[in-house]
Amino acid sequence: MTLANDISLGPDGRPDAASCARIAGALGPIIDAHHHLWDLETNCYPWLQDQPVTAHFGDYSAIRRSYLVADLRDDLGPARLAGSVHVEAHWRGGTAPDGETAWLAGQARDHGLPSVMMGAADLRAPDLDQVLAAHQAHSGFRGIRVMAMGRGDPEGAALYRDPAFLRGMEMLAARDLCVDLQAPPITQGAVAELAARFPETRIAIIHCGLPLDRSDAGLRLWRDGMSRLADAPNVVVKLSGLPMTDRHWTCDNLAPLVQHLLAAYGAKRLMFGSNFPVDGLFSDYPTLLAAYVAALGTTEAGLRAIFHDTAQEFYRIEDTSKT
Repeated sequence: MTLANDISLGPDGRPDAASCARIAGALGPIIDAHHHLWDLETNCYPWLQDQPVTAHFGDYSAIRRSYLVADLRDDLGPARLAGSVHVEAHWRGGTAPDGETAWLAGQARDHGLPSVMMGAADLRAPDLDQVLAAHQAHSGFRGIRVMAMGRGDPEGAALYRDPAFLRGMEMLAARDLCVDLQAPPITQGAVAELAARFPETRIAIIHCGLPLDRSDAGLRLWRDGMSRLADAPNVVVKLSGLPMTDRHWTCDNLAPLVQHLLAAYGAKRLMFGSNFPVDGLFSDYPTLLAAYVAALGTTEAGLRAIFHDTAQEFYRIEDTSKT
């Protein structure tokens, strides 16, 4: 028996409300390894405040509003947080990114979340060392999130092979910082090379490697790339962002994806991330949580790793006693 056996699905193919409440209680306090916060009244996020940009998740007008710790706590419903990892939210369009870390440190001090922060930086920039030092002035800072696509030239696999980017990775490694990488299938070969070149650097692949192309050929490319990446012991994967890749998702179509990752990486190298409020466009939080449990179908020990322990170890979260 697994917790997945205790989940009933509604007519939409997603867990019903009673199942969501049971699963939240059975999981206990979790660590959310990928979420965002933003204050549109006092801070600057061009993609949320100016002309909307074209995004693979479509119309995002519903989240063009401030989203703060209180909003995240409201969205949890019966779920409980032991801690969380905030991932940079395109603060000031990439300008002075340490300002976001400073703001988040204040949120953590005043409201108890986030536990740690993944910031932004251009790893090719000549002032990278100073930017990293400014981030590290805040004890909750853990590393950098890199967006490979749509961020300039070079992009994609070429970015991850660029000599300037590799010098930036050396600076991260020297500071013992980790990195969250956007790694859609066309980049996964280059990411595997990167993981081999920096075997001591902790690398997290965000959003399951973005399986956007759900054709047979597209899924085969994704499976092959993610399996290759699994050979690198310093690589972990975030179970996050899948609703963005299929807004009509059900537990049945989540299952082949997450089970492939579970088989390739094992529970100790997977971690849950809500990607809220973005994935909130396609699901409420308790339903998303229960849906991953249903799709995984793994043991309680495996779920403990995926929903708590992997993130705690990877991001070096010292205290997860708060709920």
